[in-house]
Amino acid sequence: MPQPPDVPAAPASSDDPSTVGLVTAYLDDQRAALIAGDAALRTGDLAAVHPTRVASRRFRSVLRALTPLFDENEAMVLEESLRWWGRVLGRARDVEIISGQFAEALDQLRAPDELTATGDGPIQEHLASRAEQARAGIAKALARPRYATMMRRIEALHDDPAVAGAQVSAGELVRHVARAVERHRELLRVAADDEERLHDARKAAKDARYLAELARPALGAPAEDVVREMTEAQDRLGARQDRVTVRAFVRELDDAAERGEIVLDGPDRRVVDLLRSGSAVDGPAPR
Repeated sequence: MPQPPDVPAAPASSDDPSTVGLVTAYLDDQRAALIAGDAALRTGDLAAVHPTRVASRRFRSVLRALTPLFDENEAMVLEESLRWWGRVLGRARDVEIISGQFAEALDQLRAPDELTATGDGPIQEHLASRAEQARAGIAKALARPRYATMMRRIEALHDDPAVAGAQVSAGELVRHVARAVERHRELLRVAADDEERLHDARKAAKDARYLAELARPALGAPAEDVVREMTEAQDRLGARQDRVTVRAFVRELDDAAERGEIVLDGPDRRVVDLLRSGSAVDGPAPR
C-alpha cells in the first residue's frame, strides 16, 4: 500500500492572517457550484449530481475542520443540512456508478462470440427505475423548506461571512491539514478489510484533500503533494467502495429474479456475473 504523504511544514511567515481569505474564496467556489447544481438538477439533469455532491462535501469539510472561524451553531446546522443533501444526491450517484460498470460489462460481452448482448433488458429497466426514483427524490428535496433554508444560510455566509473578522495563520492551516492526514492514516491502519472502516478512511482522505486544496495558495508544493496523494488514496478506496455498491445492486437483481419479477438469462446473466465478480471495473469513477 502506498505510503501517505509527509505533512507539510509551516512556511516561515506562518502568522500571516491574510490566509483567512483562502477560506472565504474556497467557500465561494463551492457556493457557485451548488447554485449551478441547483439549476441543473431542477431540470432533472443527473449529470449535475456528482459536481454538486462534491461541492457539498467540500463545504462541509471546511465548516467542520475550521469551526472556530464561524458561528459554531450556524456551522453545525449548515453542515448537517449539507450532509442531508449529500445523502439525497448519493442515491443518484449510486445509479451513475452502477450504470458505468454495467456499460463496461456490456462492452466486455460484445466480443465476436457475444454479439447477442444488446444491453436491452431487465437490467437496464431496473437501472432506469432507480434513476427515476433518484430524480423524484431530488425533486422532492429541492421543494422542501429544509433545502431552501440551507441555501439561504449559504447565501447569508457569502453576504456576511463569519470569518470576516477572524484570523487564521498559515501555521494553523498546516495543523488542520496535518490532523486530517493523520486521521486518514489512523483509520486506514485499523481498517484491515473492514469495508465500513475503509469507507471512513476514504472520507478522511477527502477531508485532507479538500483542506489541502484550500491551503495550497499559502503552503505551495507541500500542500500540492497532500492533494495528489490523498486523491490517489481516495480513488483507490473509492474503486473498492464502487464494488460494494455494485454488489448490492446485483443482490437486488438476484432477489427480483428469485421473486419472479425479472428473468435473467443469456447475456443478462453474463452481465450480472461480471458485475458480481468485479471484473467489469475499469478504474475508479471520477471523484
